[in-house]
Amino acid sequence: MNSTVSHDSERPESILQELKGSIADSQSALLEGDPQELENCILRQRGLCEKLECWLREQAGEIAAGVHANSAPTQVVVSAMEAREQNRLFSALLRRMRHNLEVMRNIWSGPSFEYSTRQPAGGARKT
Repeated sequence: MNSTVSHDSERPESILQELKGSIADSQSALLEGDPQELENCILRQRGLCEKLECWLREQAGEIAAGVHANSAPTQVVVSAMEAREQNRLFSALLRRMRHNLEVMRNIWSGPSFEYSTRQPAGGARKT
């Protein structure tokens, strides 16, 4: 029996599809302001990336054993490029949100603007 047969969930196409879905979930969690869900999505993405790295290491072993390097299915390459683009968009959104949060933090930690009576610059003149 062939020991290199893998389950469908461990195929790179499936991993990449799940990764793209997790990135989309991360975007939703970020925009909805749900930090717990965002953290869960990030952990899921890390696990999927580890699975993909494991698959790539296995493929590197096969390439070293004589399999042609360009034998990766076209759909895998397309899925990887789509996931990469989706991740780039998420990264840009995350940078924008981080910038907005830094601005808000700076406003909140800045001087307090209280309503107070202000005296005119030259002081009050009596006539």
